Amino acid sequence: MIERTPGVTRLIDRMERKGWVARKRCTEDRRRVWCMITGEGLALLEPLDDPVDDLDDFLLDTFSETELIQLVDYLDRIRALANQ
Repeated sequence: MIERTPGVTRLIDRMERKGWVARKRCTEDRRRVWCMITGEGLALLEPLDDPVDDLDDFLLDTFSETELIQLVDYLDRIRALANQ
């Protein structure tokens, strides 16, 4: 996840206090901090895996392969514009 808003720091602080993520400062650039999910964080998310996969399958089954390729292209173009 790449996010530049200051609220993310507070969110990561709370997640770290709960043991869901760990932080590690980058050795090449001390301004950069790597955030990694912990085993406890993965365990918290595990019950969501099947329902999320099922919903993805349900939603994506409505598109043909050509339409999915177009959708990915559109989303890539939107992301490129947002990063300008």
